[in-house]
Amino acid sequence: MFGILRSLLVRSGIDVYMFDFIGSGKSDGFFRDKTWSKMRQNLGDMLEVIFKKHDAQSGRLALIGRSVGASIAGYYIADSRIACSVLASPVLLLTEQFAPYRSPSIDGYVQMPASLERSGQIKGDWMLNEQFFDELEQAQLQLCDAVTGAARVLVMHGDGDPKVKTKHSEALMQLLAEPKQYVGVSDGDHYYTGHEDEAAQTTVSWVLKYLT
Repeated sequence: MFGILRSLLVRSGIDVYMFDFIGSGKSDGFFRDKTWSKMRQNLGDMLEVIFKKHDAQSGRLALIGRSVGASIAGYYIADSRIACSVLASPVLLLTEQFAPYRSPSIDGYVQMPASLERSGQIKGDWMLNEQFFDELEQAQLQLCDAVTGAARVLVMHGDGDPKVKTKHSEALMQLLAEPKQYVGVSDGDHYYTGHEDEAAQTTVSWVLKYLT
């Protein structure tokens, strides 16, 4: 979906910045190094780079994220410099979503179950450190505070998403202010498989509404 989305945005005249969180893709570290505070800092650092390169007061930046990426974006969507946001398959109820995966650690790391499907390009072993789980409760409280009253947010969720239930998006919608919109993708899974064009076009239409 993101490859299609990137092409659509660029063809629409929108500059696109994409990055990998710590321990994923081309970024430093290993997957086991991820914590909520580190991922939040990753996005914060990226935004500062963009704000310095462009007019920080122009309000010409849109935030787009999926899954945990949408959760991390949620911490920043109320920033006055953000024109609008698209949160796809967001995880809002962090403790409910992730706490069940915590098991006795080995040297401070928790092995993720083999049955849990991996998302993205993970670097290193399929495990998370204890700090990731220790931060869940506080991270959820901070996330809910951050999104409460935020506006110009499109929330998108696949009706058939087996990984992140639609109740996360429904709870998020209750906290947002107008203008806001919820789009349910019929039979869409967590990756919008077979619905990539639809999801990308919906995202671009919302972004162009506020950036042009």
